[in-house]
Amino acid sequence: MADLERRLGRLEAVHATGATSETPVEDGSCRDFFEAEMEWISLDLIRGRAPYFTLGEDDAFRTVGGKFAVSLHRLNIQGLFRKDPTREEQAISAERWRRLLEEDEAAADALERLGEMADNALVPGDYKMPNYKWHDLGEINDRMGDPDLGSIFTDAAERERTRRMTYVLLHVPEAQAMLREITSRRDAFNETAGGW
Repeated sequence: MADLERRLGRLEAVHATGATSETPVEDGSCRDFFEAEMEWISLDLIRGRAPYFTLGEDDAFRTVGGKFAVSLHRLNIQGLFRKDPTREEQAISAERWRRLLEEDEAAADALERLGEMADNALVPGDYKMPNYKWHDLGEINDRMGDPDLGSIFTDAAERERTRRMTYVLLHVPEAQAMLREITSRRDAFNETAGGW
């Protein structure tokens, strides 16, 4: 956690100098945040929840309101930490997500194919998720009886499915294309199904 706080501090210092979201950060922090976000999206999809961000054609995450959040080379701290909560709550509500998957066959199909791809992927045995150190610590805390700092996963199977999904989303262009399709169709659905 100290490592992430240190990196966030460096990014905030860059932002304080007047750098814009277009300013590249060269220390790898953007990649770390991008990969961590991909991991969170993986967990959301596995749990049947809508992703918070939209993956654009430029391989950057944007808020559902269109604000740039993070890519492999750039970061917007305000966009990353979702400063448009009302719009995002509407976009990712369980009811809207359920309706999208019922009414949009292409989105439901893309999600199903993405899940199958993750389940069948040849993921290297030594591949670790971006936040694996936190997950390991959480599982240790679970065993030690400290539920406040416990694992985010319900069990080992959910952790493994998240690891597999994260791997394919980060390393398989076809999986990224499916995520783009799912999130862009969600945004289009929200625009027509009640607006913002």
